[in-house]
Amino acid sequence: MPLVTEGLNVWAILLGALAYFVIGALWYTVLFMKAWIKAYDLSEQDLKEMQERQTPAITFPAMFVTNIVTAVVFSMLLTTMNITSTLDGIVLGAMLWVGFAGACAFTTQLGALRSVFGFVIDTAYHLVALMAMGAILASM
Repeated sequence: MPLVTEGLNVWAILLGALAYFVIGALWYTVLFMKAWIKAYDLSEQDLKEMQERQTPAITFPAMFVTNIVTAVVFSMLLTTMNITSTLDGIVLGAMLWVGFAGACAFTTQLGALRSVFGFVIDTAYHLVALMAMGAILASM
């Protein structure tokens, strides 16, 4: 089945990518920062070292680019499947999470011996973001 690339809505793709990015920013600051730090048992020193190793001028644009890639592929799927309902976009976002984002992350989780609570925080972000992106892309 060839994927449809004609007629993709660039504005919807950019808005969907922006929504994914903003949800992530809120998720890891206002909403779940303290719980995430606790889940991964991070010390003040750990956080300081993480901040020193990151270059926001590179990290955040790179994250946004990955959100755009996700939005383009998601938009291609919606267009190919002729999905135009907001609810169907949300459902497809959840299905993509179950079949790909969540499943792939869980295989990593099984081998990494990391916090289950941290896994839930991290993967729930992608579930919510994919559902929001699906709603935006399908409705525009």
